[in-house]
Amino acid sequence: MSKRSDSEYGQNPTARRGIVVDRDPKTMRVKVQFEDEDELVTQWIDVLAKSSTGVSAFQMPGEKDEVWCAMDAKGESGCIIGSRYNAKDAPSGDANEQVVITFAGGHIRLDTGSGNLDIKIPGSVNIEVSGEFNVKAAKGHFS
Repeated sequence: MSKRSDSEYGQNPTARRGIVVDRDPKTMRVKVQFEDEDELVTQWIDVLAKSSTGVSAFQMPGEKDEVWCAMDAKGESGCIIGSRYNAKDAPSGDANEQVVITFAGGHIRLDTGSGNLDIKIPGSVNIEVSGEFNVKAAKGHFS
């Protein structure tokens, strides 16, 4: 694995807001268009993840997502810091007490206040365990 040079992102990085216009699933990089400079489109830039080793989570921003980028002083290289909610794409649920993942036709919603977990999916569920599988509930039903 190659280490990035200390000067790759320049001495004066700048935060920029833009729109994702292209995605490369093989390299997990994107191109972003900035509206503030003649609709400039970046070269392929990285998308930050919470972790890249061991336990990790990664999600590519969607095309047309509004994102914040950290760019070098020349605007030639950089990375996406994260996506931004806006008036058109507002967060779902009560952000103070819910962890929510939404997708076409469904959601996974954990309410940290009540401790409830709600899962709605349009497809199948597959669970694979190498050890024991236990379900314990005070009451319940299957339909």
